[in-house]
Amino acid sequence: MHIRQAIPDDAAALARLCIHLGSPADNELLTSRMIRLCAMADHRIWVACTPTGHLCGWLHIAIVFSLDCGRQALIQGLGIEAPYQGQGTGRKLLQHAESWIIQQHCTVLLGSADAHQDGRQLFFQAEGFQCQNNQYIYRKSLLRH
Repeated sequence: MHIRQAIPDDAAALARLCIHLGSPADNELLTSRMIRLCAMADHRIWVACTPTGHLCGWLHIAIVFSLDCGRQALIQGLGIEAPYQGQGTGRKLLQHAESWIIQQHCTVLLGSADAHQDGRQLFFQAEGFQCQNNQYIYRKSLLRH
């Protein structure tokens, strides 16, 4: 498995993977987002590729700064194609991210998993994450129809 930083040209493969994982994605929209994110110093996206070049996973990290916690890293997204889950792909992505996070002078990495995402919860626990609390995340759309 080869891990590298994502580039805007990966948008089509990432859109395919997002759809496969249950998140609708549009190539044009993802390309626009990729161009913007790749230019941001406090965001990184890594992709996992098979020896044949097939993109089978991705990890998006953002560095944030808050009043109560200071500088910390957040897993914004993590997706591994089903046939590659449980084979160390997520671990390899995370290892690349952790090296960069430490270089960014962050000492905390946060990840989240929905209550129904047992596999993700087990992954985080296996990677040394500790559950901080059980919280609800509320979402409000600000788009007016």
